[in-house]
Parts: sequence; C-alpha cells; structure tokens
Amino acid sequence: MHQARVSATYQQTEGPRSELDSHADTCCVGDNALVLYYHNRTVSVAPFLDSFGTEDKVPIVTAAIAYDDPINAQTYVLIVHQALYFGDKLPNNLINPFQCRLNEVRINECARILTNRPDDSSHSIEFTKEQVKIPLRLSGIVSYFASRRPTLEEYHTCVRLQLTPDEPEWNPLDPIFGTREESMIGDDGDILRRETPPITSREIMRISIIHNGENLLHKLTSKVLISSIQSTPRSNAVTAEQLSSRWNIGLDKAKRTLQVTTQQGTRTVAYPSMDACFRTNDRQLRYRRLKTSLYTDTMFASTVSSRGNTCAQIFVNDLEWVRSFPMTRKGDAHTCLDLLFPEEGVPNTMIMDDAKELVGGEFKTKCQRAGCYSKVIKPYSPWMNRAEGTIRELKRACRRAMIKSGSPKRLWDYCLELQSRIRSNIAHTITTLDGQTPETLMSGETADISNLCEFEWFQWIWYRDEISSFPNESKTLGRYLGPAKSIGPEMCVHILKPNGRIIQRTTVGPITPAEFQTDGIKSHMEDFMRQITQGPLGTAMTETDNLDEGDGALHQTPTYEAYGDDIHGNEPTMPEGDLFTIDAFDKYIGAQLQLPLQDAMAHATVVGRKRDAEGNPVGQSNSNPLLDTRVYDIAFPDGSTDDYAANVIAENMYAQVDEEGRQYSTLDELVDHRHDENAIAHQDAYVTTNGKRHPKRTTQGWELCVKWRDGSTSWEALKDLKEANPIETAEYAIAHSLTSEPAFSWWVSHTIKKRDRIISAVKARFLKKDYKYGIRVPNTIAEALRFDQENGNTFWYDSCEKEMKNVKVAFRLLDNEENLPVDYQQIPCRLLFDVKLDFTRKTRLVAGGHVTDPPAVITYASVVSRESVRIALTIAALNDLDVMVADISNAYLTAPTTERVWTVLGPKWGADAGKRAVIVRALYGLKSSGAAYRNHLASYLRSLNFTSCLADADVWLRHARRQDGTDYYEYLLVYVDDLLVLSELPQVILDDVNTYFQLKPGSVGAPDLYLGAKLSKITMPNGVTAWCNSSHRYVQEAIRNTEKFIQHHGAKMLRKKTQSPMEANYRPELDVSPLLTADKANYYQSQLGILRWIVELGRIDIATEVSMLAAHNALPREGHLAGVFRIYSYLKTRPNARLVFDPSYAHIDYESFPQQNWSDFYGKVDEAIPPNAPKPLGKPVEFRCFVDADHAGDKLTRRSRTGILIYINGAPIVWHTKKQNTAETSTFGSEFVALKVATEILRGLCYKLRMMGIPIAGPSYIYCDNNSVVINSSSPASTLKKKSNSIAYHCVRESVAADEQRVTYESTHTNLADLLTKPLNGGMHRDYLVGQILHDIIPSAAAA
Repeated sequence: MHQARVSATYQQTEGPRSELDSHADTCCVGDNALVLYYHNRTVSVAPFLDSFGTEDKVPIVTAAIAYDDPINAQTYVLIVHQALYFGDKLPNNLINPFQCRLNEVRINECARILTNRPDDSSHSIEFTKEQVKIPLRLSGIVSYFASRRPTLEEYHTCVRLQLTPDEPEWNPLDPIFGTREESMIGDDGDILRRETPPITSREIMRISIIHNGENLLHKLTSKVLISSIQSTPRSNAVTAEQLSSRWNIGLDKAKRTLQVTTQQGTRTVAYPSMDACFRTNDRQLRYRRLKTSLYTDTMFASTVSSRGNTCAQIFVNDLEWVRSFPMTRKGDAHTCLDLLFPEEGVPNTMIMDDAKELVGGEFKTKCQRAGCYSKVIKPYSPWMNRAEGTIRELKRACRRAMIKSGSPKRLWDYCLELQSRIRSNIAHTITTLDGQTPETLMSGETADISNLCEFEWFQWIWYRDEISSFPNESKTLGRYLGPAKSIGPEMCVHILKPNGRIIQRTTVGPITPAEFQTDGIKSHMEDFMRQITQGPLGTAMTETDNLDEGDGALHQTPTYEAYGDDIHGNEPTMPEGDLFTIDAFDKYIGAQLQLPLQDAMAHATVVGRKRDAEGNPVGQSNSNPLLDTRVYDIAFPDGSTDDYAANVIAENMYAQVDEEGRQYSTLDELVDHRHDENAIAHQDAYVTTNGKRHPKRTTQGWELCVKWRDGSTSWEALKDLKEANPIETAEYAIAHSLTSEPAFSWWVSHTIKKRDRIISAVKARFLKKDYKYGIRVPNTIAEALRFDQENGNTFWYDSCEKEMKNVKVAFRLLDNEENLPVDYQQIPCRLLFDVKLDFTRKTRLVAGGHVTDPPAVITYASVVSRESVRIALTIAALNDLDVMVADISNAYLTAPTTERVWTVLGPKWGADAGKRAVIVRALYGLKSSGAAYRNHLASYLRSLNFTSCLADADVWLRHARRQDGTDYYEYLLVYVDDLLVLSELPQVILDDVNTYFQLKPGSVGAPDLYLGAKLSKITMPNGVTAWCNSSHRYVQEAIRNTEKFIQHHGAKMLRKKTQSPMEANYRPELDVSPLLTADKANYYQSQLGILRWIVELGRIDIATEVSMLAAHNALPREGHLAGVFRIYSYLKTRPNARLVFDPSYAHIDYESFPQQNWSDFYGKVDEAIPPNAPKPLGKPVEFRCFVDADHAGDKLTRRSRTGILIYINGAPIVWHTKKQNTAETSTFGSEFVALKVATEILRGLCYKLRMMGIPIAGPSYIYCDNNSVVINSSSPASTLKKKSNSIAYHCVRESVAADEQRVTYESTHTNLADLLTKPLNGGMHRDYLVGQILHDIIPSAAAA
C-alpha cells in the first residue's frame, strides 16, 4: 500500500473553499463535498510533517463540489474521482494539479501579480471542452476558489465538470511519470522535441504494465489492499449485457445494478482457468436489527425436490429484498428463523397470515425471543401480504429459467434460492431505493454480486474433480445451480454432476465458445443430460409443467390475447333482485389503485363501505364525485387499514388512467423471450423480388416477457412491443444476441441508429435557447448591447436601466462594519433577459434561488386561465358591466420575502458594487417569491371582501348591489401583475388597490391590450354590445420577425396568397426531409410557441395545423419548418380576425333534443349542484358544443384526432384539438371517445360557472355528425356490443340521463368542430366554418 501524502499547511478562512496543493499527491475532500460513492479501497495517509503521525484506512471516493460563478450566476458541479475523504477533519478541499491535468484540465497556478501580461486564462482552472474557466484567488500564497457542498438537486440538474479522471486507478508513485519525463531530456540536457502527445489518463491506461500472473494479484489481495499495481481491463468482467442475459432483467436495470454493486470476488484471469477463488474476509455473523418489516408466507410445490423439500418459507419487504428457505414440510417454518436471524438480522415486525405454523408454536416463540413483533393479517390477498405477490413472481421467474435451460423440475429449490438472491441485488425502479439495490439498503454495505453474476442458471461449467488421480483429467463437466452461501468460501457454488449428485466447489470456470464447437464436448454434454433425465432427477421442465398444480395457471407468466368486441351471450348472468346487497353495484369496491399513505403513494384495495356503530353505511352517493360523501375502508399492503372519502378515491383513480379511462400499464423491463414453430427460420428469412433479396418484415412467432411497474409479468407479442417500446425491445435484442434472428435483423439496427440520432439531436437543441418569439435573447449585458447595435435601437439598454432603478427597494445595504444576520445564506444574483408577449424587451435582476432549499409551501404566482377571461368578458357584456384593466408596478417587490438570504452587489450597481446586501423583498428568482406575492395580494383582496373562486383561484368575486337595487357579483381576475376588473364601478375597485399597490401610470383604463391581444368593445348588427379580442397586432409583429429571419437566411419569402394553413394531403408524421440543425431547431420551437399563443388569442382557424406540427418539437425536419412558414403565409393573407364574445342567446332547435326517461337504466339521477357554490346572480347562460373526430387521421399510428368547440351563448370559450391516446377500430369508437372528452370538459365548465355565481339555463346542447353515436348516447334502449368503448359509452349516457347534456345530429358540412380535426383545403367549406367562428377574416390588400 502506498502512503498518500497531504499538506498540513492549510488555514481556515471565511467560507468553504478548494485549494491547490502540489504537496498533496492525491485530491482530498472533506465535509463541504458531496460523496457520490466509495471505491471500496483505503490508503494510509502521511502528513507533510512526519511528526503529525499517519491517518489509516482513509477511504477513496468519488465526490462532487459546487462552484457558483458570480458572473453568470450559474452553478457548476465539479466531479472529483479517486479522492481521499477526511469528513469533518478537513474543512477545505485540497486539489492536486497533476491529477487534474491528467484529465486534460488546464491549471495555471501562476498568480496574476506575477504574470507579465495577465489575461482571462491567468491564474485559473480551465475546462477546455466545456469552455468554462474558474478564476483562482490568493489567500497569502495559496491559490483557491470558493466552493461548497452541492445539493442532490444541483447534482442532478446543474452542469457537471470532470475535474479528475475516473480511470485508471490513480497511483501517484507510478514510475511511468518519471520515465516519460526523463525521456524528454537529451544527453546534452536540452529538451527534446515531443514525439508523443502529453500524457493523459487514457495514455496511462494504454501503457500500463500488464501482469501476466493475476493469480499473484488474487493471493495478495486476500491479505492486503494494493493500490500501486496497474493492470489492463479484464476481458471477462461481467458486462451489463451479460448480466441482463444471465439474470433475465432489462439492460437499463443491469447497468444501474452494476453501478451500485461490486464484483470483488469475481474470477478475473485473462483466460478462465480453474484456480480456487480466495476466501473473503467475512465479518462475524451476529444478530442485528433490521429497520424494516418482513412479510412471510409459505410457498408450496407439487414436486418433491432432490433434497426432499416440498415447500419454502419466503421472507420479503417493500424494497423487493427476498430470502427463500426450502423445507421438507410446512411445520418446519420456525427452523427458517434459525437461519434468517443470524445471517440477515431481526426485523421490527413479522407480517403473516393466520397459518397455524406461523401464529403459534416455535415460530411465534422465536420471534418473541428475538424481539420481533408478530402481526397477523387477512389470508389469500396479495394486497394484504406482500409475500404472496412475491411468491407468484418467484414461481414465474423459476419456471421461465428452468424451461429455458431445460433443467429438471426436482431442482426447483436451488433455482428458487438463486432467483431470490438475484431479486435482492437488482437496482429496481423503486423510489425508496434511491438507485440502490435492496441488498445494499438492508445490509448497509455496497452489495457484492460476484457470486451471482458469473453464470446463469444451469449453465455448463468446468470444475476440478478433486478425487481424480493422475493421469486422469481433473477438469470435469457440470452444471451451475447457484451460490452455496452457507458452505465454504464466499465464491463456493453448487454444481450438478452427471450422476445427479450435487457438490460444492470454488474451483470453477465457464466453457469457452471454442470448446462449445468441438464434437467431443457436444457428445459429452449429450451423455451428461441423458444420465440426468434417466436418473433420479427425472425429465426437464416443459411449458406444460407447473411448480404448483393447485394454481399453476396463476404462476405461469400469462399471455394476454386480444378479446373480441362482440358479446357472445355466454357471460354469467346477473343475480336476481333479492340477491342484491348494498355493495353489489358499488363501482369502487374491489378497485386497486394508489392512494396517499403518510408521505408517499401506496398500493391500496377498496375493501368496502365504512359503517357507523349501528352498521349503516357512512355517507350518501352522488353521480358527481365532488358531492359524493361516501366513506370506504381501504387496505394497504402492510396490513394497515384506513378510511378514505369517495371523492379522494375518484380523484386518484382518474389521475391514474388516460383520457379514455384505460389504466396505465408501464413497462419496467423485458426479462425473457421465446418463440414457437411459427417463427421464421434463418433459411426462410429472405424473399426475392425482381432479382433482389429482401428480408421478410415479420415478427411472427416471437414473444417477450414483460415485467410491469406493478411487479407483475406477462408474455407479450414482439409485434406489439416493437410498436409500443421499440428502443427498449431493440436494446434487449442486442443484449441477448438476437439481432441475427430474422424477426429482429430487419429493424433493430435501424431503431438503434434512429435512437442515437434523436438523442444527439435533442441534446444539441436543448442545451441552449437563443430565440423567444423569433427575437434573439442575450445572455449577458455585453450581448444585449451588441444586439441593440446590430438592430439599430436601444431596447435592451433601456430595459436594463429601468430594471436597476426599480429593483433597489428589494435590498438593504450593510455597512462595512455591520455583521451579517445569523443563519442567512449567501446567494448570487444576475440579470436575465426576456421577451414579453407584445415583443417588448424585459430585463430582470434575479436571485440565484437554485442554491437555496425549496420552501414547504406553494411556489407559483397567480395566473388566471384564458377560458376564465373569455367567460368574464362574455358575462360583462351580458350583464352590462364595465371592464377596466391595470398593471401593478414591480409586483413581486411589493411583498416581503420569507427567505433569509444576502448577496454581494455586482458591477451593475455602480458605486455600491462589492457591498453586501440583505434581500428583503420577494426578488425574482427566489423559490418563494411567487407564493409570497400571491399571498400578499390575496390577503389584501380578502380585506376588500373579495373571495377566491374555488374553480379558479385567480378569479376573485365580491357581492355588490347596483344603483337600481339589484344584486350582482364584481369580478377581479389576476394574471401575475395584470388585473382585469368587472363591475358597475370598476374605477372604485382600482382606486382601492392603488392605495396599497402602485399601479403603473397609463395602465389603468378600459382594456386595450391584454395578454398580447387587443380588446375592444363593439356593437353587433343586432344592436347587442359585445367584447372582442384581436390578435392582429401580435400576428403582424410575428410575421415581420419571421420575414426578417427568412431574409437573413436567404430562404424564399412568405407567399402573398395562401388560402389554407396546410395542404390537406400533407402529413407531418410522414415527412422524411432532412433534420433541422440545432440553431434552426431552436428557432422552430420558438415559432411553435408563438403560433400556439396566437391560437390561444383566438385564431382557431390554425389550431389543428399548429397542433400537428407541435408534435414534432423534439425532432423537427425541414418540411416541418416549411409548414410553419406556410401557416405564416396564411396569416399574412388573412391577418384580420376577431373573436367576438357575443352574449346573445343562440338559436337552438330544442325539439331536436328530446328528453328521454332513463329511470329504468340509471335510476333517478340529477345534475349535482355544488352545495358550497355561491348564489347565482345575473342573467343565465346556455352551452352549445360541437364535437367531431377524424378517424385514423394519423397515418403513422392510425390514431384519431378529437375536435371540440364550446360556446357560451354566442361566444366561443373552449377549442380543443388533440390526437387520441389509442387507436380506435371504427369511426364509432373514435367519435365516442371525442364525445366523452367533451362531456368531461363541459362538466368542468359548468362547475366553474356555478362557483363563479353564474346561473346556467338548461343542459348543454351537443352537436355530433355520427348518427350511431347520437342514438347510442340518447336512446335508453340502445345496447353496446363493443367492450372497448364501454367507459366512454356509460360516461356520456349517465350525463345525458342526469340531463346535464343532450345530443343531436349535425351534418358534417355544418359541424364547426370539423375544422379542429384535420387540415382542410381552402374553399367554400373551410371558409364557411371559419366565417361562422371568426369575424372580419378578409384577404389583405397584398393578397387581393
């Protein structure tokens, strides 16, 4: 062991820091570094002066330190590999420059005061690849930079810089350094011309000494820790691909597992010889306390094992840590505790069902003696006992492994023990594991998988037969049955001999690929298996065999087949009326979902209704979940129960399904594969057409075993997985060497190449954002001034001056002698640049809130929804209310901050630069500022007797009385600092607000420009006054910026006459034009943001086309950008469009919406009126809704597009265009899915209006152009024959039965929602639809 040498000359200064120290031959870190992982190596450390003594067993770690750049307020995380960790003994980090330079990091230690011509590279650390420089400071003569311990959030989100190399193993005593140095000095003492590149970590790896006898390394390692021996990377180390194949787990999970485990005991010689593996220094076995509960249950097998076992006791916890103990009879369960407690430890609680072997006798006694509490729960429920679900998956895993390998059934107990160990050492995707393995968290030590990862179950291996005598061959063929944990050294394994005997050996090795090809070995293997199957172990397990005859079907990995849509009439009949119970049709009972339990989400089962002391069910049912007061008993996996209200259950159920009601089944990993006789053979893999050979594009006959996120597994067809999860499936094929199979060869390589292109392209595009709304955004003041100069204006300069003038109120400057307040944290500040919706430039001085901990309260500001604004403008005209707007000046800075922070003022502060200041106001950038301002404003509005609307918290209402004595509601809508007031006397309200908040001069008055749209009040031809908004000004500015970009890049200018936003036959999903460069991709994303906002401002006529192009934001192509330019050409042709919020009542043919009697089908159901809704005041409103769907409109996925347009009176309020989540097999299905979405949107709108105190007249009137959908939703007697549409079907019909809505037929030619389902060519049909929705769309003068 070499002794690392560190300097003892450091001194403590104000604030943590990292110092350059050439006397430290290895980087050293202390408490202000975040340890990422330990390298399982230690060294003895000698100080600078021998009189200080040595420090033994100092661990080698990889750590992270944070550097806050004071110039750009960005935090960088520096990764220090192979550093010595001293904990709280070392206040400052010590950086060894030599170790950093090996990682190609430039370090200039010469102070600027000693440099003739200093520049920005002087006295700095420079990361050349990332173009990042860290300036160094001086403390005396010690060079340093300020640093601190990063948070976990910063480690995951901030830019990481590799300070030192992670390989090869760092050895400061390596003679290669001196040898290379001497080779550069000639015999005459002159420096020779460099013939080789500067030495780096990669160069050290290339020229490192190769030790031919690695057995020496093994023998030495068993006695001492060696850090000065260099060896080449070992060719047979277990890779992620090998581990994925051997353990039947996904490739990503295999990679994570290798990252958080070690393989210190793996046989690591260049050729797999059969030398005995060294015995590890196992710590003494002792009882320890496990800070967890264990579930236990007995697993039964139908076959007596080779060891006479008929069952096994399973122990498992919530982290998927598992132990299995085979038994000859179930009454031996107590003997398993004699192995569990000494080897693993004693849990806090043992959770079990009421089996007599567990609840009494020796099992209970041993638990009591060990201080383990016993908890008995309901039997036969996998939701009540985690062990039952684990038994199911263990049986499935064993069955798959044994069928795949052809191993005899009687070896099931060995396979079970191996699968249990494997399951405990996988880095599962469980949040509480935090990326670790269950074994690591249970033991407290990094899990070592050396004895698990070498071989897969029943693999052919060589072992040394110790009874053979010379000259007989001692190398003997056997089959691997897993580690022998309780026998011999750590690396001892169970081996099956051809006579059926099972022995234990440490001297083992795999059969090489070359040996597999020899006839002698093949013959030997055949004889081996013949003896096995004819011997006492019997035949191999097949697809028809089960481990448990009692419930074999359950423990086979299921294969799900698509079910038919039609009901064949052989389903079980419903019970007679007198057999009904109160719970017979309760839709919640039996539901399985995730519910909040303490501070996390947990699996739960709805057991039944909660009952009071007299046995009566608690609460009343209501079709509206918001009004449902029922309470249910809920059971959790740990055996605990709780009661939850029905609306909480409903909220969580809806959150865990998609729009069509289908529960999300998320793939966790692919674990196995198989194929049948229908799979294409290699000789039939190609077809010849016109003299050319082409691969058969089929996946027929292949299935893959999927492990789902809920822990279950199932066999799925390759054709389905290829479409749903192509990248995961392709990676699995590569890891398991399936790429040569005909079912994979024709598509896997293409998918991987496409994945790599997508990842590289997306990374390049999302690293920086240069544009917003088509305007370049600077990152620094220098850039801002340069952009002003290039554009011939002073927009950015004026913005900076304005911000610095306004922001001073947020700071309290400290005198030089004044001490900082206690417990205050220093943070950086910087200027950020932005472009507002109206394209004005905005500069903000923001705090570096990323370095502070997030507050425990909400962090968002007030942002009223756009639909609430449209509703308000419609109601204002309907009830003859005046509308005024205002803008609060420096809104955030009006609120006091809740955070304790201070900063050092930068150069932009002029004479005050360098001074310290405490931040006293809610400065932009602090995590709590949004909430602080929101609470500050809310508190004041409540003092004015305003109440926040429960349906939109940023809509405030107050009861008022008109001068004529009638009651009404005043409204105040808040969008951050913009206020919109509706009242008979809105000026009075704004005067009140201005007494407390300063309103911007000139912002108070009738609305002119609100959220980027021009508002105006017009008189309709029928004499009705209405508000309208126009995006004309915003559109014209966007067109000018677009044409400036086009002109700069030499592209074709926008066409002067375009009658539609997109050609009807153009499909963005089929576009194969070249991918955009990173800069153009950024521009494309910026343009999509502008166009989407134009849609929100009322340009419904481009909503579909924008939505289709937005689906390609991640990987846009040249054709997609051309599509954006075509939309702008259309807007240039028709820029004048107004969205009128007409309060007039529309003409509705009520006779076409007949009301039916639904009492025989859904009982007496009525629309639920929220009991806490304010009293409705004012004139009532009516809803109209147009619904349509473009069946299979997406030519790639064949998914349909939903289009919805909702009116309140004559005002368009909601427009919705979105691709459906699933592919529907018929027009009927896609239309019903669209109708269900419309039903849910209408329910939400009705709720919002009722909570705003707006009366609603009658049901919502829905227009649909599919007669079958109209009949099935409106006729009580209709029946559904398609199960896949049942959720949408009953959702819509229940709403119709409650008279919440009525549905009628509308011709496709007049269905306004047709515009929101697909691109339409210019012409009479499109012009009719657009003209019905928007006003004043006329060709511009240029297009006339």
